[in-house]
Amino acid sequence: MEDDKILESFFDGMKQADAQRPVPPLEKPVPVRRLWPSAIRYAVAAAVTILMVAVLYTVRQKGQEQTAQTKDVVIEVGQEGTKTGSLVDMPEQTLSEWTSPTGYLAEDF
Repeated sequence: MEDDKILESFFDGMKQADAQRPVPPLEKPVPVRRLWPSAIRYAVAAAVTILMVAVLYTVRQKGQEQTAQTKDVVIEVGQEGTKTGSLVDMPEQTLSEWTSPTGYLAEDF
């Protein structure tokens, strides 16, 4: 009960202090003049985005064309079977006779 009275007296003091302060007049804000309407801004943003995507797509396609190296695999199907019994006749190599096709091993990976 005493705590309630202490709290009530504290808030009564705060109310009296607030009542003595003058309330400043409310000023009406000045409207901001926009250079472009929002629809034009969204249209410009969409056009720039589409342009950036198109440029990045063409750059990426050119990069893939230059770096893509295709490996031709020929599969012959006929009456004769392969030595290994699979569709693709790959020459067998052991690790002791394997040689790198390039002079530098890191180029293989």
